[in-house]
Amino acid sequence: ALLNLTDAMLTAGRERGGMAIGAQAAQKQKTNGKHKGRAAQRPLSKPLIAALQRAVALHQSGQLDEAAALYGQVLKEHPTQPDALHLSGVIRLQKGDAEGAVKLIRDAVEIDPSNAGGFANLGAALIKLDRYGEAGPVLEEAIRLQPKSAEAHANLATMRERQSNPSEALVLLQRVLDQLVGGVSRRRAGPSARAGSALAGPS
Repeated sequence: ALLNLTDAMLTAGRERGGMAIGAQAAQKQKTNGKHKGRAAQRPLSKPLIAALQRAVALHQSGQLDEAAALYGQVLKEHPTQPDALHLSGVIRLQKGDAEGAVKLIRDAVEIDPSNAGGFANLGAALIKLDRYGEAGPVLEEAIRLQPKSAEAHANLATMRERQSNPSEALVLLQRVLDQLVGGVSRRRAGPSARAGSALAGPS
């Protein structure tokens, strides 16, 4: 089945830094918000950076209406702010408005084409609409940008299953499992294990 939409939202958190999105916005101020997409972004004011950070925190805690209002506040001042567009789209998806989600998230990734989480969530919205021809390239771009994206692989596997291609779906799901198990193993190993490995040096 398609990833739980809360997981889709958390894709943005894990792959774009979650609560660090406001910090990324601050960094965009230093670089004049330049993107490879449509145009450079005007710097966000400190109150709007704080509003974006607060919106992400509310979103991750499931307070969708409150988060949407704050994303809207950011977009009122900066209609092309990519993080606010993307996550507003994710809320639309969580509320069942896949069409609205596609429009907002597509705008976001056109402005910031480095956003792997945005492409993964756009793919999820397109799958929800059975628009597989569009979803495939979008999810492949998410994987190109973030090869270890469990969410993009899982969404692509869902699409392949719906397209009656179970063998490819199984391969993709195995990659997801390998990534998840690998991540847990690395966290359990902790810094001491990594330090020990470093001290061992080359053989």
